[in-house]
Amino acid sequence: MATVDKRGKRYRVRYAIYENGKRIQRNKSFSTAREAKEYAAKVEHEIDTGQYSYTKGRTLADVLNEWLEVYCTHLRPNALADMKTAVKVHIIPHLGNVPLESVTTGMIQKFYNDMMKTEWKPAVYKEVKGLQVLVSPAKTYSAKTVHNVHSALKQALDQAVRTNLIPRNPCAYVRLPKKETIDYVIPSPEQLSALLKELGDHPTYYPILICAMLGCRRGEALGLQWQDIDFKQNTIHIRRAFIYNSLTQKNEIGELKTKNSKRVLPLPEMLKAELLKLKERNKEVCDYLGVEIPYLCINDAGQMLTPNLCSHHFQQAAKKVGLKGMRLHDLRHTVVTYMLDAGENPKTVQEFVGHADPGFMLRQYAHVLEQSKKRASDALMRTLFGQNVYLLQYIAFLSISLFSQ
Repeated sequence: MATVDKRGKRYRVRYAIYENGKRIQRNKSFSTAREAKEYAAKVEHEIDTGQYSYTKGRTLADVLNEWLEVYCTHLRPNALADMKTAVKVHIIPHLGNVPLESVTTGMIQKFYNDMMKTEWKPAVYKEVKGLQVLVSPAKTYSAKTVHNVHSALKQALDQAVRTNLIPRNPCAYVRLPKKETIDYVIPSPEQLSALLKELGDHPTYYPILICAMLGCRRGEALGLQWQDIDFKQNTIHIRRAFIYNSLTQKNEIGELKTKNSKRVLPLPEMLKAELLKLKERNKEVCDYLGVEIPYLCINDAGQMLTPNLCSHHFQQAAKKVGLKGMRLHDLRHTVVTYMLDAGENPKTVQEFVGHADPGFMLRQYAHVLEQSKKRASDALMRTLFGQNVYLLQYIAFLSISLFSQ
């Protein structure tokens, strides 16, 4: 129970809390009796309802750094690097010195709004005949960056709530900017064939072909070993990934992105034939070097192909065949789009490409699914009535129009 007593000209609130089984005495002074009584009632209510927190001397930076060190150890290297960037590059320089209990929703909202206006890359001008001509406009932080920063801050403050440092999370009621829509480049079969031909005999042809036929992430294709390929059962096992580690700044074998990423995929005949050619080529490289290399995607020196090298060669080839701006990852979206367009079950497609969130498939490819449902409906009409489906729909429309008059 909180008590109020007068000490000189000030009023003191005294109360006790228990931390780790120990009774700890707290007190706070006020200039008026009314303020003291209001605080006493408030602190009693917070203690009784489990909402009491004591953060004296702790800043937001203290809490964020502790969260990174203690509660983010389970994250994959690149995910942890992203969290550290959000905390140390964005949040701490602007809000780090604010006492934890003083962080408000309005303060966070203003921070996000200011981020959207902040130029991280200034505009570039070139003087032409005495005039300053804009060559490259200034770049501000995107909505995606704000969402990434918000994710880190919200998770850290959620943990602060769980450990009773603050009663509620001020991130809960901020308004986030709408994310920009990413336009994927989906090539036609003819364009995709031309792109693969453009790659020619370059070693990056093989991982890109695997991505194009199986919808793999580039790291999954680069991480494949010969033991993952079953030429008798015609299957490929996705077990690991070769990725760039943002923390160590090195390329290394790492874990797959999610638990759903570990999967067994069918080996198409065309891909099987190409991989058998690759196996012969790799054998010649290994015999020449006098070593055994378990990985599929290597160069003539026996070195593993890097993710950035594959992306670079892909973009060069794509540009030459008229697919400027297409990314290697767009092949993954291409596979999903073609499978859904062919009427494949979304759940099957999700498992095929290893998406963790079933809802992502429905949200990301809603337009493709709508077209697929339309074709399925048309097929059902033809099966049931054996007539032109568009004629049936037109007759139905006329009937509704006539009988509604």
